Amino acid sequence: FPNRPDGLVPSELIHHRMRELEDYLTNLLKIEIYKRHSET
Repeated sequence: FPNRPDGLVPSELIHHRMRELEDYLTNLLKIEIYKRHSET
């Protein structure tokens, strides 16, 4: 994730891209090792 840089995502798909990123980060925080990592 992601397969394409944000600058190359068409403007009509940016809302979808934001949702994907939000879901990705939310899922990372469900993993205990990432949740408690000292640099996060």
